Amino acid sequence: MANDLITLIRLAQQNGWATTDAVSFDVLLRHAKPTLWPVSNRDSGPVVDLLRPTDADEAHQRSLSALVGLGEQPLHTDGAHHVAPPDYIVLSCPQGSGVPTFLWRFRSHDSDNRPVEDLRNGLFTVRAGNSCFLAPSLTITPAQLRYDPGCMSPADGRASRASEYLNSRRAESIPFQWDTPGRVLVIDNSNVLHCRGDTSGEPGREMLRAGLKVGRMPKALRLQPAPVVRA
Repeated sequence: MANDLITLIRLAQQNGWATTDAVSFDVLLRHAKPTLWPVSNRDSGPVVDLLRPTDADEAHQRSLSALVGLGEQPLHTDGAHHVAPPDYIVLSCPQGSGVPTFLWRFRSHDSDNRPVEDLRNGLFTVRAGNSCFLAPSLTITPAQLRYDPGCMSPADGRASRASEYLNSRRAESIPFQWDTPGRVLVIDNSNVLHCRGDTSGEPGREMLRAGLKVGRMPKALRLQPAPVVRA
């Protein structure tokens, strides 16, 4: 079983995601540098988030919880509101959970030309705080799939079709189970969409999350304790 971050990253590159029960979330991240380093999901926020299900009326604006509350989330990539999203996402459920995380891997060669062209050429308005920018859902250089219906809205017809295509992939997704406390999941955020299942029966579910970028960690960056954020 993989017990170091580099091995997990390599497995995620090959398979879309990788998992381990052999080493803790905290230990993995503290051995991430210097070639992989955690990044904050929100500007000036912590690099490690503690996520809890949140009712829609209490959720952060443009978050997925603001759309669905405790219900099942739509498939998405994390950090879609960043100009350069994280390359990998590391998740762990310290206490375990009966609510799965669903995973779907995009492969351009498994799709017909129409969805790929829409993903590459359709433009979305991406809202990040008080600013916004235009971006397609799929870029080739660098290779990156970007999609989050909480902060992205179609700006043209091709983007609308791309959104419909990605929303329809939920039926093809694979459930990942958190039946072992402390299990770690590493997701290739460049080509895998994921989502949380319905938490209405488990409102106390807690998940640790960190985004990772490939490169050298800035000297000033240090891991911080994980506060509660509104997912």
